Amino acid sequence: MRDTDYPGLRRQTAERRAEPRLEVRADARLAHDDGTLLGALENLACHGANFATEDVSTLLEEGDRVVLLGTPGEGHAPVEIAWPGRVVRVDELFDGERDLVTYAIAFDEEIDADAFDITQ
Repeated sequence: MRDTDYPGLRRQTAERRAEPRLEVRADARLAHDDGTLLGALENLACHGANFATEDVSTLLEEGDRVVLLGTPGEGHAPVEIAWPGRVVRVDELFDGERDLVTYAIAFDEEIDADAFDITQ
């Protein structure tokens, strides 16, 4: 990891959001070639999402193929999701208490983000 000028940000790759995203907080899993990361879906759009995990033992890279898994909307209208895509950005962070890794995911196909009642 390298130091940056932004406090708490340890590493940030280049690609940024292409569209607005719904802020959400839902338990989720990110399946990849070597296993599955446990974490949370933090925001969602029709072309992608942001997934955060405290599991820093496995770091994915830009371009890695993944499948976002979970049941967003629990307590409202739970629907099991399995959205394939690729990692387009990796941010390694420290929030003062713990290390976090966030992954920006670009989906292979457009989804209807508004169909999920998962905003806080």
